[in-house]
Amino acid sequence: MVERKAEGGCQCGALRYEAKGEPLRVGLCWCETCRRNTGAVMPGFAVYPADKVRIEGKAEGYRTSAGLERFFCPTCGSPVYSHNDAGETVLYHGSLDRPRDFPPSYELWAKDRPGWLPDLPGVRRFDTHRG
Repeated sequence: MVERKAEGGCQCGALRYEAKGEPLRVGLCWCETCRRNTGAVMPGFAVYPADKVRIEGKAEGYRTSAGLERFFCPTCGSPVYSHNDAGETVLYHGSLDRPRDFPPSYELWAKDRPGWLPDLPGVRRFDTHRG
């Protein structure tokens, strides 16, 4: 059996990652912080234990909220991933080589989803955080 992996990186290719195994969870977040950080109206992510993710290349990071540091490529500026204080690495859907292989199972801050987007079938809705 072939082990599943997620590969991805920034636009210019200077920052790459590989995550091995199944993600802990895959979701979407509609909060303002995630939208502004990624530049996407529908930011998605795949969450892995940090020890299952190998990062290659230089990344610059900054804290956007308590317990979360976000990383981007200093060459092209692409937002790529984040680390949380729970020991998880959050890979942004937009940075995955094959985002279609990681469909979301839940959405956070769904109360802030734009009204012109329909509900997503089979995706669990949380108006704020998971809980």
